[in-house]
Amino acid sequence: MSPLYILSLGLLLLHVPHWCPSSAAASDTLTSGQSLAVGGSKLVSRNGKFALGFFQPAAGTISKSQNTSGSSWYLGIWFNKIPVFTVVWVASRDQPITGPSLSRTKLQISSDGNLVIVDNDSVLWSTHIVNNRTQARGINTTASAAVLLNSGNLALTVTESPSSLDLPLWQSFDHPIDIVLPGAKFGRNKITGLNRKGVSKKSLIDQGLGSYSVELDTSGQVVLKRINPSVMYWHWASSKTSSLKLIPILKSILDIDPRTKGLINPAYVDNDTSGKRTFGRDPLVPACLWAGTKGPATSPQFSMPPSRL
Repeated sequence: MSPLYILSLGLLLLHVPHWCPSSAAASDTLTSGQSLAVGGSKLVSRNGKFALGFFQPAAGTISKSQNTSGSSWYLGIWFNKIPVFTVVWVASRDQPITGPSLSRTKLQISSDGNLVIVDNDSVLWSTHIVNNRTQARGINTTASAAVLLNSGNLALTVTESPSSLDLPLWQSFDHPIDIVLPGAKFGRNKITGLNRKGVSKKSLIDQGLGSYSVELDTSGQVVLKRINPSVMYWHWASSKTSSLKLIPILKSILDIDPRTKGLINPAYVDNDTSGKRTFGRDPLVPACLWAGTKGPATSPQFSMPPSRL
């Protein structure tokens, strides 16, 4: 079977967060009137490969307790089956949930159709659906629902529209962290200006925005750079460059297709294997592959200093 590749764009993701399993059968959909709480239930994609809920990054073993005290918590998506807890998306990286608000915090659909994290009446995070866009399309956002798809994409959709999964109001694939999952677009939308790029974590515990990014620049080159101060480490522009010849495993999953208007769009393969590509903080460029749900944690594919590219 073809491996399911993931391009990881940040720090090595071998941390093991605390998480809390649901006591009830998990669903893949959150609708109006429902909620997910810290230390409560989670959404699980229909194929069982991805889960969404609140988690607490930690260096130790996975805790299955319902203890919601302690350090920062985040809303995120993770692999649901592989042996090492690996997060693939985080909702609000620089605003973790802490302190007294933990017991009051919930994920729910707001009255205006947004997906929100709330602490009582205070909104901690929101999808911020653009009102003029939804009004122009004649969309009733109050009938929205959040669906965790088999691809690992969290999509905010309109329940009254059968085609809403194809054109969601909002999706996590448009807001990657340091991982790009197969099927996600990576790059710039020339119409809206949205720039889908990966930014590293501050640390294994702190999910906040780190110092390195990988993105598609305005000239069509994929670049790895330090954000502040701005320093470019390496880049490649097309399949004809020598850089891609030096990284054949990346070439096999990344191809800039002119039909996608400057977007990189790796194909999604729905099977039991999972993979990820990781850029270290050195920054070396290692790559790791999940070889199935019962395989080894990681299998390095290459590691190359950017100065050699």
